[in-house]
Amino acid sequence: MRTIRFMFSIFAFILVLAVVSVHVVEAEPLIVATPAKQVYWAWRKSFKDIDLRNLALAWNGSKLIFSASEKTGPNRSRGDVIVGIGSDGKALRDWLARGSVRKLSFDGEGKHLLAELADGNFLLYGDWSAEQEPVFVGKSLSGAILSPKGDYFLVSAPVSSLSDQRSFHALSSKGELLWYCPGEPAHPGPVLFPFLEKDRQVLYGSKNNELVLSDGPNVLWKVQLQGRPIALASSFLEGGVIAATTSGEKGEVRFFDDKGATTGFALFPGGALSLSCSKIGNYCAALSNGPDEQRLSLFMPNGKEVWRHVIKTRAPSPSSAVVADQGRMVIAGFEEKGQWSLRAWDSKGKPLWTAPIEGGLADFKVSWSGKRIAVLTKDGRIAFFDLSEKK
Repeated sequence: MRTIRFMFSIFAFILVLAVVSVHVVEAEPLIVATPAKQVYWAWRKSFKDIDLRNLALAWNGSKLIFSASEKTGPNRSRGDVIVGIGSDGKALRDWLARGSVRKLSFDGEGKHLLAELADGNFLLYGDWSAEQEPVFVGKSLSGAILSPKGDYFLVSAPVSSLSDQRSFHALSSKGELLWYCPGEPAHPGPVLFPFLEKDRQVLYGSKNNELVLSDGPNVLWKVQLQGRPIALASSFLEGGVIAATTSGEKGEVRFFDDKGATTGFALFPGGALSLSCSKIGNYCAALSNGPDEQRLSLFMPNGKEVWRHVIKTRAPSPSSAVVADQGRMVIAGFEEKGQWSLRAWDSKGKPLWTAPIEGGLADFKVSWSGKRIAVLTKDGRIAFFDLSEKK
């Protein structure tokens, strides 16, 4: 009888999410653009008493995915629901995960999905929108990331319980070992596939403040940083630009070419928790949330600061910045006087638009073009707008 009740409550939870996910709320003109014009949200959806987290968006913005869990109630401990929606607002799929979801990762086209759970298990879906089970289930003590093309994934784990070294295992979707890198004394910090066409290359920071680039099992280069690396970014498509930020009062943003040579640096006290470079490497943006201010700076890869936007208050939670549209647009989240918003500038620092975010900004993702943006709010709403649409 308990089993029947359990399955019914899980089914009811999924059903509630499914019903909500197909309900499109008519949008008001929430985007204030410069020069003055109204831009409408394409669609918005509300989830009552539900926490929404782990947003992921395909590179072209055609589909998005996130996890949902009850804030309170009997279903909270029984696992999260993963929800997928198309750019038109139509529900694609929702299903019960095997626990609490810690992170969701797409490949570029949004077909392959890696779901990392809070207990260290991870699930790899070959085509998440199809009604199928994961193609691989495994466990990682230090995280797992999906390659840009989705053809393999990287599992990070300590070499042994007595070692401070972290190893990397590259596995196929069938769990076959493709290559193995013994690793370095590493902290559980950022790990990045820096370049699309060199997708065996992995960039990460070591425990002794080194930035390391490896190619499969081989270390290509190491460079010493002035502090612990806290964020990484790269040009990804062309330009061979790599950027890293370090923490502390002597924090900085440092730029490198793909051979590990320093091309520029800029002081950034306290460090930037969010770092983003355009896909062609002409600009990189850094966003911090310090004790007294929120700071967004746009840099060239020679370390020159092009412009800066500062709000003289600390946000209640950190946000992020994205350089999109080949460097022509920078989008960042800010909190000012109790109101969250997304704001966009061009490469010269000219404001393009502002989008007030009612309910608090939890997360946002931007397509490569900068035209499609998905937003999760802290009060359980998801919103989507498409600047390329003619309203």
